[in-house]
Amino acid sequence: KMEQVGTPLDIYNAPKTRFVASFVGTLNLLDAQVTDARNGKIKIDDQEIAVGTQIQDASAGKQVSVAIRPEAISLNGHSAVGNHLNGAVEDVSFLGSVVRVRVKLETQHINFDSFNNPNLVPPAIGQAVSLSFMPEACMVVRDE
Repeated sequence: KMEQVGTPLDIYNAPKTRFVASFVGTLNLLDAQVTDARNGKIKIDDQEIAVGTQIQDASAGKQVSVAIRPEAISLNGHSAVGNHLNGAVEDVSFLGSVVRVRVKLETQHINFDSFNNPNLVPPAIGQAVSLSFMPEACMVVRDE
């Protein structure tokens, strides 16, 4: 069954379904609840964030899947226009040029990637962290 047609760039950056999102590249797939579809607001583990657009075919309370690429997330960055999720570091993996950090929210996990830098001091296991990312980095994807 064909899930989506598009260029590799389109499919990677704008997957339409959960399957396509998980098939192409590494990403976080999180369960979320719509709080305000018109203004693109959702909650992930009781933390409200914004997605980049209105949420189509949804109303407050609906469960949705949200995809966020690990490279779109930064550690402990704060800006007035971005999203923030708070959690605790669960694992740090060195993958050559990338360091992947797994963070536990309340019930779900989220990974973020940063370039391996010799001067980098990775966060400690158990350390409380705040993850930041732009609303446009959040993709609401269909489950089918």
